[in-house]
Amino acid sequence: AKRHRDWVTLESNGKLYKDNKVDSFFRTMCYHTPYRDYIKGMIKEVVDNYDIDGIFLDCFDVRPCVGNECIVDMKKLGFDPSNEKDVYEFARKDYLDFCSEIKQIVGKDKYFYINGWRDFTANKVLQEEIHSHAEIEGLPSSLGYDYYATNVAYARVLKEKVLNMTGRFQFSWSDFGGYKGKASLENDLWDSLLNGAEYCIGDHMNPAGNLDK
Repeated sequence: AKRHRDWVTLESNGKLYKDNKVDSFFRTMCYHTPYRDYIKGMIKEVVDNYDIDGIFLDCFDVRPCVGNECIVDMKKLGFDPSNEKDVYEFARKDYLDFCSEIKQIVGKDKYFYINGWRDFTANKVLQEEIHSHAEIEGLPSSLGYDYYATNVAYARVLKEKVLNMTGRFQFSWSDFGGYKGKASLENDLWDSLLNGAEYCIGDHMNPAGNLDK
């Protein structure tokens, strides 16, 4: 984003950066710029060169943008760049097209899940055509202990395979230096198994390149 401000999402008010500069999403990237090929290139490199189970993309959301590339193609497709609903619908279409392109790179024989879009109804295309499984990001200490139970009940009707994603983080996602106790981790694993789901435990790789055993 610092090197390519022309790849950053441009809001209708003309802003590239949101007011809260300490928030993780004070700037976001537009998928309708060369950033798209940049991401696809990295994914292809991983898929082609490493023996992986699959690809998980986080914080992958629909991002309405009125940058030049978006406006030009909006007009070509009959969308009105001055209409907020049209700008969103174009971004939604572009997002799903991008997801399909990534799915082609990952292939059908590997896990593939895109995390970030919370609109379950609009997510129907992802569920039916793109996702290989259903996945629930459910760290109880930050989302609450009721969150997982209701979501896994819904997820089981969407896909044959359901994964519960928890983490070694205790307070919230990516709290470096935090530690998740054995009882807390066992709670999440039993929650998964008793609901017919498998589980994924997240961690951060430290600068030495090793995971904490």
